[in-house]
Parts: sequence; structure tokens; C-alpha cells
Amino acid sequence: MIYTMNYGIIETESLKGTSLLDNLDITKTKLILPIESNDNHEWHMNLVEIADPLLRSTIALIESGLKDEWYAAIFNDQSIYIIFKNKTFQLPIYEMEKSEVYGKAKSYAISHGIQPIYADFSNNLIEYKTFANL
Repeated sequence: MIYTMNYGIIETESLKGTSLLDNLDITKTKLILPIESNDNHEWHMNLVEIADPLLRSTIALIESGLKDEWYAAIFNDQSIYIIFKNKTFQLPIYEMEKSEVYGKAKSYAISHGIQPIYADFSNNLIEYKTFANL
């Protein structure tokens, strides 16, 4: 059987503990430097590959392992899953910003301390696909 491949983006610093990463297939890691001059934090963006049969259990694992004020993302050719601590939003890849769920996910992110610049999921998806070479 051929499965859809899902790609995940998880920042190491977003996790309560890095042992969660031991359970995932990390294919690439990139050091991300701050984008604002008053921010001196850098973080490590990990690209993971997740076969379809493991998608739901991986989302649950990530939900339980994230710190507050962080999120992770998993995407495939149809959807992107924006994963927060104990909550996930599934958005369509195409016309994402027109989706009612997009507004809910963005509002949820901002209300949970995520800066608006990081809650622009459609632009983030472009960056994620570039990082994954897709």
C-alpha cells in the first residue's frame, strides 16, 4: 500500500523535552536566527516525515509535548495541521486564508501569546515547503 507522506515542522525549543524528537524521523534541521532586532533567541527547525498511518498518533504526541505559546505544523498536499498544546486545527492548503478555520486558528494563536508575525500560516507554509524542498 502506498501512503501519503506528511511533513512536519517542529522547533526543538517549542518542546517541554527533546525526547519527543527521538520518536520522529527527522530528515533535516536548520538554525533559525531572530527576525526582530530586539529578539536575541534563535531556534532549531526540524523537518520530520510522517507516514499517513502515524499521522493522528503523531499529532497527539506533539500536542502533549508542546510548551505554551508555541505551535508545530504538519502538512501534506491537501491540508496543514496547526498544532498547539492540546489543540489542533486542520486547514486546507488551497485558499487557506478563505477558510473559516484559518481565522479561528490565527485568533487562537494570538490569544495564546503567539506574535501575529508567526501566526501567518499561509506564508509560513511557503517557508516550510521551501525548507522541505517541495
